[in-house]
Amino acid sequence: MERVWWNNIPTAARYVRDIVDAINEERSMTLFLPRTTPWRDALRQIVEEQIASIADRSMCVLPCPEEEPGRYLLENFCKEELRLSYRRTKSYAEFLAKADCVLYTKIFWIEIARAADAPAWVKFISAYQNAMERDAPRATFILALSEDCPQCRGQRGVPYSVLAKKVSEFDRYAFAVLAASDGGELGHLSVYLANLAATLCGDDVELMAACSKRRMAFLRDPQGVLRQIAENEVRSDGSPFDITGVVEKMQHLIWRTQLKLIFPVIEDRRQYYIEQMRRQLEANRDVPEYIEIGPLFYRVCQKIVTCTPTAFAELEMLKDARNKLAHLDELPFETVDLILRHQ
Repeated sequence: MERVWWNNIPTAARYVRDIVDAINEERSMTLFLPRTTPWRDALRQIVEEQIASIADRSMCVLPCPEEEPGRYLLENFCKEELRLSYRRTKSYAEFLAKADCVLYTKIFWIEIARAADAPAWVKFISAYQNAMERDAPRATFILALSEDCPQCRGQRGVPYSVLAKKVSEFDRYAFAVLAASDGGELGHLSVYLANLAATLCGDDVELMAACSKRRMAFLRDPQGVLRQIAENEVRSDGSPFDITGVVEKMQHLIWRTQLKLIFPVIEDRRQYYIEQMRRQLEANRDVPEYIEIGPLFYRVCQKIVTCTPTAFAELEMLKDARNKLAHLDELPFETVDLILRHQ
């Protein structure tokens, strides 16, 4: 599902394009990608695939080194004779910007776990770019931060991009819809699966994918499936799924999802039966449009109006379902299934 997220969801796909465009234009940038970022490692892999056609340049993925940035690059990516020619009368950034070396062929993706390590890299990159001739080829640096670094914001030539601020509820719901459609058609339950997964999982897109993958099992027992996932699976970065907040609000979240989807169907069915029984209701001096599902069922029970046994059973189910939802109670899956068949 990681490719669905990074390739098909509008904001995530645009984020990938922004990184690829920066690399193509030899611009550097800082990415704040906390551990909760969905499929964090897949982002780098997809970017790497999309820049594979760039001639004479290659991506170099590095954990943040302990050494000073300029010194590290000089020692590890320059020939010995160049290293020996370095004099401290120049900064590393200025020296590397003017040196005849292969640094410009590199696209450095640097994973920075601690925010405290990031400012030195941003400072070096800014100085390196300022020292470059205007149209000279240059190295590109993509700093991938696991922790937010306010000191790195607003630095000239190294824009700071925060994915989490760009991802919207629409993006997460769009993913839930695509995840619900993956693995076979669920028919009338597809929209319910997408909404239930999106509502229960909130910002955790990877948890949403894990729930959607279980399809009918998740629809029948959301809480049980969530507990199984938390006990037996981990996120793409190896960290555990945290469902504490979800379990605490589980009943309310399920009710909210059902209210959103079931109430309109109940209303549609009420109007359908009103039309079927219009003449009988008008003969009883009722105003059909004003009769809710409960009073309509009462009239059937009192034989004021008549209907088939099948219609009687459905009206009773609709009446009970509406009452439960109106009193903040969730419906059993079997009832949801039957009602949604009529949407």
